[in-house]
Amino acid sequence: PHELGHIFFWEYVGFKAQVPGWFSEGIAIMQEKRDQQPRDNFVKRMIEKGDYLSLKEMPKGKNTDHDYYYPVAYSATKYLFSRVQGNKEGRLYELLKEGRSFEEALSEVTNGNIPTLERFNEDWVESIKNSP
Repeated sequence: PHELGHIFFWEYVGFKAQVPGWFSEGIAIMQEKRDQQPRDNFVKRMIEKGDYLSLKEMPKGKNTDHDYYYPVAYSATKYLFSRVQGNKEGRLYELLKEGRSFEEALSEVTNGNIPTLERFNEDWVESIKNSP
């Protein structure tokens, strides 16, 4: 399911879409049928210790540390989808397909509540800090 998630996503939005690597990876991870709780726990511990990179600083490419990258990608993508419920997930994909930047699409589907990736990162980290 993971690799199919990549294929379906990129086939839909097109390979010219401006998408952060963590988001593309997060979508693929969400297709996996395994328990993601260990990844959630890892991210919570990492954020509580202050030992994490901002989403903008996340490495790109095949030389990433999957033990770090996958949990963060999953957690951030899951949080994003919690903020854009309903048909807005589809609208996010449509905007990316139309060539809008990730930040423009993010701002639109959150009604301007998350206008930048930095703001999204802050909100996501706060949500992890405040989670049980």
